[in-house]
Amino acid sequence: MTILNALLLPGGTEAIYPHITPVNTFRVVFNQVFGGNYERLPDRALYSEYVTPYDFIDVTGGVLAP
Repeated sequence: MTILNALLLPGGTEAIYPHITPVNTFRVVFNQVFGGNYERLPDRALYSEYVTPYDFIDVTGGVLAP
């Protein structure tokens, strides 16, 4: 599972790390740009098949390196 994150944040990108997921990307942006106070959530990857779109399988260990 891949996603392209292209970020230019005021104050630098120290809060961005190699395996950041979209839920935490937005939290970092909201915190740095808008002065939010959002805590990081666990970085997880979930998968579902087309025929069962709400039957999620946690595949985090298979796609994210430690």
